Amino acid sequence: MVAHLPRIKSDHRPLLLVLNLSSSLPRAIRNDDGNWLFDPADIEDMANVFFQKLYSEIPSPLGRLLSNNFPQLDPVDISFLGRPMSNIEIKEALFDMAPLKAPGSDGFHALFFQKYWDTLEKVVCDWVRKVF
Repeated sequence: MVAHLPRIKSDHRPLLLVLNLSSSLPRAIRNDDGNWLFDPADIEDMANVFFQKLYSEIPSPLGRLLSNNFPQLDPVDISFLGRPMSNIEIKEALFDMAPLKAPGSDGFHALFFQKYWDTLEKVVCDWVRKVF
């Protein structure tokens, strides 16, 4: 059963997927050699290997890079990019983010930092300046 859930402060619509796992899991699967696997542990191992290959990153050579035909920034733009960011600019950028979009690498949504901005302002701004 699939049910569409209401949107919550996002342009994405979550789905509720209910599965009857006892009847939906494959009872047998063919491996890369064409042999059938019936043991659930073997099927699980094969599924894990499949998804690890599917979602792993395989670096490829860059090949020949382009010559120096890139446009140059003018000095005004260079000085603008080099200036320090103010706390106001950092706050505006944070509060322009959708509160419940995908969380950052720390696992927190923007909403957390927005809600506790008064407490976290100094730490967040110091971190942003350190990164940029």
